[in-house]
Amino acid sequence: MYIRCKIAKGKTYYQIVKGVRDGPRVRQRIVVSLGTSPDPATALDGMRRELKRLRRERKSWLRGHEPVTKTLARRRERLDAWIGDLESKIETLAGIVKSGLIGTTKRGGH
Repeated sequence: MYIRCKIAKGKTYYQIVKGVRDGPRVRQRIVVSLGTSPDPATALDGMRRELKRLRRERKSWLRGHEPVTKTLARRRERLDAWIGDLESKIETLAGIVKSGLIGTTKRGGH
């Protein structure tokens, strides 16, 4: 596994990828996207902050919104899906960082 950078619309995004053999070719499979941070530990911290924010938002939708309309129900479903996806990404990235398969980036001295 290694970190790959991609440029989209002038911004640089980072991904942890691994090589997967597809017949005679080796293709890159994205394990987890890091966003704009090249450092996995920093990206993990950012994901955890975002998860807290989404959970707070989800909790605020529980108070004072009864009866539940179709619009609110869809919004809750989307929040639940985002929370689930983010929890999965955090678990994957935390495992990678903890195992040492991908270290944190060290910039500066050679």
